[in-house]
Amino acid sequence: MTPIATQGAADHPGGVLAHRYLAETGTSLRWLARKIVREQQGRLEQGFYFHDRDAAALYSGWAVASLTLWGCILESLDDPIVDDLVRAVDPTLVDQAAG
Repeated sequence: MTPIATQGAADHPGGVLAHRYLAETGTSLRWLARKIVREQQGRLEQGFYFHDRDAAALYSGWAVASLTLWGCILESLDDPIVDDLVRAVDPTLVDQAAG
């Protein structure tokens, strides 16, 4: 069984393909992290992130880990050292407009 998140999840990718999503849509890493945290955190906290209990039991830990990671990414981008590092790797990850 695979996890099935509620509506809106198809609007953004998981972390594995995020760099392709950013390049294809012209969005920034900050925008994507904000979007994921904003849209998914409440769903998870309110208990309707998954459509059934079996999926929730199996995959809630992964969902928490993913949202924690995206929250850390968002927070880290406020650090000037991280911002400089990301810009050194690929300035478009920081500078692209929201999609």
